[in-house]
Amino acid sequence: MTENDFRDDGSGYGTHLEMLKIIFRAFDINSVVEFGMGNFSTLYFLFKGCSVVSIEMQDSDWYDKMKEKINSTSWSPLYIKSPGDIYQINYPERIDFAFIDGHQDNRPECINLMFGRAPLIAAHDYEYPGYGWERIEKPTDYRQLIFDNNGLKTILFASKLVL
Repeated sequence: MTENDFRDDGSGYGTHLEMLKIIFRAFDINSVVEFGMGNFSTLYFLFKGCSVVSIEMQDSDWYDKMKEKINSTSWSPLYIKSPGDIYQINYPERIDFAFIDGHQDNRPECINLMFGRAPLIAAHDYEYPGYGWERIEKPTDYRQLIFDNNGLKTILFASKLVL
């Protein structure tokens, strides 16, 4: 498998891949926490050699399917029953990158939780106002950049420590 094998298949679920490739070329990323498991993101992070904690909070069947599909000692999958359970998780001490593509009810809360823990944080589907993006509480030491893929948006927050 090569980097070129990771591309959007037109389903709308892989529109963040080009942004992820840019981030991984620009930054040294070895550890990832992702909210929402994905055919695209999870596999890409593992392909890049990262240790990955994936937190699924929407669909236990999807969680089971991904657990059957992926066999990697670098991957730690977790299933939580409620979006509020993100506060009960023991996160890794080192998080280089957090990717938020999980439950629609708490994407801003996942971002806020990762501020100060991860120097790089990205969230997929930023174009959907119903996700409550106005609840993001960006610290002054983070900058933001929006990637627009034909109207499908991913937002990146980067700490001044890595810029």
